Amino acid sequence: MPNKKQTKGERAELIAAEYFMDLGYLVARNMSSNGTVDLVLVDEDRTGGIILVDVKAISVRAKNKWKISRVPTEKQKKLKVQLIFVDLDTKEVSTDMPHASNKRLDLN
Repeated sequence: MPNKKQTKGERAELIAAEYFMDLGYLVARNMSSNGTVDLVLVDEDRTGGIILVDVKAISVRAKNKWKISRVPTEKQKKLKVQLIFVDLDTKEVSTDMPHASNKRLDLN
């Protein structure tokens, strides 16, 4: 049975996958329970390009409600993996670590 953290991560991945499919990308999910990349996006119709994505659910610290910062690992930097942030309450997907404002994805 998955724990709360796994369930939260899977929800975020599914929201992100739906978002990218709506934008016209072919989306492949990582089938293992962990890894450097969560989603592989393929732009079949336009550039044929591939984007590697690591999905992060937006989390806040219980003691002060500050958003938890996320940064790519060295391996992700080397592979040019893009971090994508998902707000599980609003289902908003963004490329910027959320602060006072969010930037919508523009991958076109």
